[in-house]
Amino acid sequence: MSKTIAIVANTTWNIYNFRLNIIRKLIDEGWSVIVIAPLDEYIEYKEKFPSVKHVILRKLQRDGKNIFRDIALIFELLKIYKTHKPDIVLHYTHKPNIYGGIAAKFAGINSLAVITGLGYAFIHNGLTK
Repeated sequence: MSKTIAIVANTTWNIYNFRLNIIRKLIDEGWSVIVIAPLDEYIEYKEKFPSVKHVILRKLQRDGKNIFRDIALIFELLKIYKTHKPDIVLHYTHKPNIYGGIAAKFAGINSLAVITGLGYAFIHNGLTK
């Protein structure tokens, strides 16, 4: 029986542009891969990896600051984790790292937060920067 790994990001664009090599490597090593991300035009990555299951994340707003929406994201991720029961979750990008880690803890699933680059907050001027 193969193990299942979930990869969570704030956009499918992120998966398409930065995570295809790790998906390829995981599949080659016998992992079942689930990608959890909002749906956008970069869903075309599925053509290269038809065995990957894509779960649409509906509550994530990468630049949103509404705490109630973020709490809803925790519950959405918790439901996804309980439904799909991955053996481990890789969280990429800020909100998945924070809220996905909380959801994984409540679901009893091991997770890893991966931080790359400076992030969206540092690209734009403003109070967040």
